Amino acid sequence: MPGFQGRITRAYANTERGQIHYWECGAGPPLVLLAPAPRSARVYRRLMPCLGGEFRALALDTRGFGESDPPDGNPTMADYAEDVIHVLDALAIETAHVFGLHTGNKIAAAVAAGRPGRTGRLVLVGRTHSIIADQAARNAAVRASMAATPTREGPVAARPDRAGLGDDALQALQDERIDEAAGWAGVDAVYSANFAFDLAECLSRVRAPTLIIELVTDETSSHGRQSPLLQALMSNGVGIAIEEHERTLLSDHPTRLAEPVLAFLRA
Repeated sequence: MPGFQGRITRAYANTERGQIHYWECGAGPPLVLLAPAPRSARVYRRLMPCLGGEFRALALDTRGFGESDPPDGNPTMADYAEDVIHVLDALAIETAHVFGLHTGNKIAAAVAAGRPGRTGRLVLVGRTHSIIADQAARNAAVRASMAATPTREGPVAARPDRAGLGDDALQALQDERIDEAAGWAGVDAVYSANFAFDLAECLSRVRAPTLIIELVTDETSSHGRQSPLLQALMSNGVGIAIEEHERTLLSDHPTRLAEPVLAFLRA
């Protein structure tokens, strides 16, 4: 709903695997939002009000990130997916639409493949390297992307020059730094699960109507468009491309992402 100004609230779901923290906004059919590592629900601060006019948006902190409890042992993507089901159980939600960005798109796919009766529609979002169909090629591309990220001395980078930054930009910067520090210990576990995960095989088992949103950027354009390859693996998938990095899309142009998501979920 354009102009919706619903308030975001915060709470914990008590599960048999510990407490899982989430943000909530809006009312209507439930829509679970799953974040990229090392981010938390904070990454969806500006997107949630764009969705909350029509849906009950629930942004979860993946275990090991944000304010959720850490995972036990060596979790798989199926384990992270079961965490989502435990949250739905705790909130007495039978079925929900599921949205995932980057790492979150793997968890979302695992939810839809493993728990089809609990999944409504599925939205998978990621830059091209995040959704490469071939597992070995995707892992190599993700590792290259990680290696290209500037190294930090410790979990939090030096304080940047804040001159000229508006309130929204400052909030986004603060959110990112908080998430980096809070999720420092959770990165190894979730990336081990990510590298072991066969996204193409998983999507071949998904029966939920699925929207694949490929974020096309100069950094990953050399891999070629991947959403058509993933659609070909699925029985009920469609894809679109948006030429923008997720960072600016979520912080500066959230309605540009919300509009196709809302149109798909309404169908």
